[in-house]
Amino acid sequence: MRAGSWADVQAERVSPEQKFSYVSADLSRVEGAKKAVVMCGQVPDIVICNAGRCLWLTLLTVGASIPGFFADQAPETIEFNMQTNYMTAVWTAHVCHLSCNGPKAVGGN
Repeated sequence: MRAGSWADVQAERVSPEQKFSYVSADLSRVEGAKKAVVMCGQVPDIVICNAGRCLWLTLLTVGASIPGFFADQAPETIEFNMQTNYMTAVWTAHVCHLSCNGPKAVGGN
């Protein structure tokens, strides 16, 4: 599958009931995590945390980083990477857990 090909993602469907969508949000902030879950309309079936782009497919990929060798990175860069990735995982898990009680639990309708 070519990276970034929405048609290829849709073609991987194994049943007509599967729904694919995507949301652009800053998941390192609770507001962004809430936006993503509310716009998706459901709790994702799978949450995968990694460094890179975000893609909703009823699976959520979260994270960001400034690549480089650890020994070469400035303390500020290490702090940014840790803060961003940790809070992305925390807010995503927290909001997904809350949304199990319905969309109103995270600010949806």
